[in-house]
Amino acid sequence: DEHQIGRHSILLVGMALLMVVSLFRSVFSLRSNLSWHHHENTADTVEIVFLDVVLTYGQAIFVWTIFGLEKKLFKNLRLCGSRARNRMSNWLSDPPPFLLPPLDELSTSQLSLCRHFQTLYMQQCRQQLCHTVMCQGKPFKHAFSGEAFVSWLRTTGLTSDRSGAVNYARMLLRGRVLEHVRKGKDFHDCTDLYQFCRAEGESSSDSDLVLD
Repeated sequence: DEHQIGRHSILLVGMALLMVVSLFRSVFSLRSNLSWHHHENTADTVEIVFLDVVLTYGQAIFVWTIFGLEKKLFKNLRLCGSRARNRMSNWLSDPPPFLLPPLDELSTSQLSLCRHFQTLYMQQCRQQLCHTVMCQGKPFKHAFSGEAFVSWLRTTGLTSDRSGAVNYARMLLRGRVLEHVRKGKDFHDCTDLYQFCRAEGESSSDSDLVLD
């Protein structure tokens, strides 16, 4: 309800009740002052005074109860609490850094796949996919996202689905063909940035991806 008619109606009823109680208090006070036996009505007078004080000085609480307890407010509070719990959970459950296996532990087929990609597809991928990307206020040169690389692998026909493309990319990562720009992370089909590893003899000016 945009104008909150129901809530305003409740507030008006409360204000009317306050007015009635204040009127009764005034009447009792006047009666007590005019009566010689006002002590007989002391208990009734105290109750009226107490109710008047509660309604008068508790108006702020009543208004907050009427207009502050909205479903949207509690929904936003629950959403903020859920996000905070998720962030804390992610922070506490961060996996240990990813460690690459030694090259001599890779199979012949894995090494062959890496050489095949470097020979036939790496230059094409550099031209079509790599570009300067901003991440957390810092530019990375010749970088590409994991999801973009997965899509590129499917487009070139190297894999038939995204799951296969992820496995293909992880073999390239273990073969030191590509790496995460922050190092120490495996390949994932997401917005994380990756880069091709520097080849032996390649100058740093051509392959450094982080521009200071």
